[in-house]
Amino acid sequence: MPLLLEGKNLSKHFHQKGKSVRAVDAVDLTLEKGEVLGIVGESGSGKSTLAKLLTDQIAPSSGEILLEGKRLSSYPRKEKASLIQMVFQDGSSSLDPKMKLMDILTEGWLIHQTHPPKEMQKKILEWLESFQLSGEILNRKPRELSGGQLQRVALARTLSIHPKILIADEPTASLDLALRNQVIQLLRKKVKEMNLSLILISHDLDTVLSLADKIYVMFRGRMLEKGTTLQISKNFIHPYTQRLLQPQKTLIHEIHWNDLSASFEWANACPFNNVCRNAFEKCQSFPPWKIYGEKHEALCHY
Repeated sequence: MPLLLEGKNLSKHFHQKGKSVRAVDAVDLTLEKGEVLGIVGESGSGKSTLAKLLTDQIAPSSGEILLEGKRLSSYPRKEKASLIQMVFQDGSSSLDPKMKLMDILTEGWLIHQTHPPKEMQKKILEWLESFQLSGEILNRKPRELSGGQLQRVALARTLSIHPKILIADEPTASLDLALRNQVIQLLRKKVKEMNLSLILISHDLDTVLSLADKIYVMFRGRMLEKGTTLQISKNFIHPYTQRLLQPQKTLIHEIHWNDLSASFEWANACPFNNVCRNAFEKCQSFPPWKIYGEKHEALCHY
């Protein structure tokens, strides 16, 4: 499949109280056409900062992002919006609370001139139906909708101009289990129908495993393991990946994990040396990327 999006040695550093915080650190990323990439990690791992970099909401401190082979920052705003879009955890965050949903949902069509105004009413009803929404909501404002409706409206608005890439940042985190499953099924349907490339960012591994073709595991700004969904779920390498997948098996090292969380900084040695069952003498040096199978890599000596 052709390469659609690429991040090369991406870093983003913030300065807080005289200290540099590496929110994203030396990240390489690829997304192919029609592919679903899942990015997982606990809160504070840098996932949301990475999403903002990939949508050009913030500029990287170093590295570059290529969209269809061109620097992302070189695209005119309107063209960039037609290629890559983002939906957030809180569906209402991207919706103007003062606007009626008819205006919110057709705004993209008017800006990009995709439908003649006289066809709007018919087209919007068809579009809403594909998101399991009724035309009755069109005269309402966002505050009059439920959480599940808001998230589907946010998706409908974001996808209305048919971008090639959707970045979904924790799109199900604020929903209960039933609504979460509805959104997952809707995302799966739209990926297939629209030949959409999706980057799904979440701390919810079950959601990511159910949708993704490949998974990147992220911790404190760095990617630690990359592989297909099967490789990550069944043949994982990194101790942090195990912590996410099998937390009950890492309890014996919990005191060390707490120390790591409280005082962690990337240094010369592998920071997971004290929490890894496979640690050996070489782990006193910082690990390289090693290949463990086709498309399966980990930042690990083992």
